[in-house]
Amino acid sequence: MIKIETEDGDDYRILTKEEFINKIKTDDEFAKKWGELGPIYGAQWRGWFKPEYVLNNNFENTLQPVEIDQISRLLYELTNNPDSRRLMVNAWNVGELDQMVLPPCHYGFQVYTRELSLEERMGGSQEKILEFYKTITEEEFNTYSLNDEKNMDMTSLLNSRNIPTRAISLQWNQRSVDTFLGLPFNIASYGLLLEIIAKAVNMVPDELIGNLGDVHLYSNHIEQAKEQIGRDMSWEEQVQWVMKNTDVEMENLYIVEEVYKDSTPKHTRQPYPLPTLNINTEFWPTESGECGVGPIDAMAVFNGFSDENFCKCLLEEDLQLSNYKSHPHIKAPLSN
Repeated sequence: MIKIETEDGDDYRILTKEEFINKIKTDDEFAKKWGELGPIYGAQWRGWFKPEYVLNNNFENTLQPVEIDQISRLLYELTNNPDSRRLMVNAWNVGELDQMVLPPCHYGFQVYTRELSLEERMGGSQEKILEFYKTITEEEFNTYSLNDEKNMDMTSLLNSRNIPTRAISLQWNQRSVDTFLGLPFNIASYGLLLEIIAKAVNMVPDELIGNLGDVHLYSNHIEQAKEQIGRDMSWEEQVQWVMKNTDVEMENLYIVEEVYKDSTPKHTRQPYPLPTLNINTEFWPTESGECGVGPIDAMAVFNGFSDENFCKCLLEEDLQLSNYKSHPHIKAPLSN
């Protein structure tokens, strides 16, 4: 239960947790009063406050606020100067820390890029390179064949298909790490951010690196962490798994050891194969400002996230996980 002061300030109203969350989502005035977190991550990424002196009409210096969009600057540099060592975004604004409900835990990130080899652009492995060659049309072969008629100008062919020329990696810095509750979300969110930035600037996501400072496990998360780590499954548990996931009957339990020996999980919470993230950019904003008209424009994409019209360009399927599978959730109390 949450105690909320009424408008006249004379008494209080008790809200359930669910009621409070719903009002935060649906009532802007309520959210502004009771849900404001201060100038945290997004505010610093897209609107870092910078006081700047400007001459007014009387030729006097006046102090005016200027907002710096770090994401826009990052995308501009990635497009125009991808080898820069200054491709950074920072959320640790010392001058505004006292206005934040909680100072940033993950306080900044840096991206860096490298050129892809010709083989990497074609798929990397020998199998994928062979598959790529099979996709070459007769028209492309005639267009990009070299004079000796045995080789092709593969670079020009790849460029004509707008296949990325660079790979991009992201490293985030985190001062404080809640290992059980927070870190899994940090990994997933920065992984998604890397994928989106890579799509926006037509690069291939490469490495995701976490530079973690104070990494801790809270005392009231110990049992949950043990459950997450898991344990070896007993023979009875393996049999139950086979009976639940196959058509084996009780009287044929010998089949479990003979047929399902390799496929039966031997450990609780055994990791599943990683899912695949699919990002469809067909209808993302372009430089023209229209949905899907012309080549995708990195600046238009990220500027669009703050534009209500941007939603008209998005489909629900634009960001989608396929083959995602997880174990049952484990609850733990939130600490700070």
